[in-house]
Amino acid sequence: DPLSFSICGIFGPERTDSDKDFRDLIDLVATYKVTDKLTLKGNFDYGWEKNGGDSLGLNDKNASWYGVAGYAKYDIRDWWSLAGRAEYFRDAEGVRTAGNLNGAGLPTLNNLNLFEFTITNEFRLWKDLITRLEYRYDKADQQAFLRDKISSNNQSTISAEVAAKF
Repeated sequence: DPLSFSICGIFGPERTDSDKDFRDLIDLVATYKVTDKLTLKGNFDYGWEKNGGDSLGLNDKNASWYGVAGYAKYDIRDWWSLAGRAEYFRDAEGVRTAGNLNGAGLPTLNNLNLFEFTITNEFRLWKDLITRLEYRYDKADQQAFLRDKISSNNQSTISAEVAAKF
């Protein structure tokens, strides 16, 4: 079928010091195969954690976050594809991004909005061997990134990947 939907959930205690405060996540994905060469996807995630702000000193503060993403992949040849992805992530209490930012020496950022765009060049070298070259651009509405010990509201990343399916 050209259209498919999936829903996944993750539920349970995630913090080292607590087996009672659950972190929960709902993940919804829709995939539409427009043609044999073009595939579109949409994704929505919503997460929450009881007393999730405790790690930041926000006692008894529940935390929630969400993100949406859109994907498009076009098969130029049977061995070569181009894909694009755009994402938005909202971390109102700063609990999902705080560990990464604090570890880099940045303060906890409340009401953080993150945006991302990625373009991927994929080559299928053999039946079960895939290589990818990606460029990713991240942008935040606050100084959420650290570059050369200076905070910034954006960052760029280039990555290469080799994946074997078995």
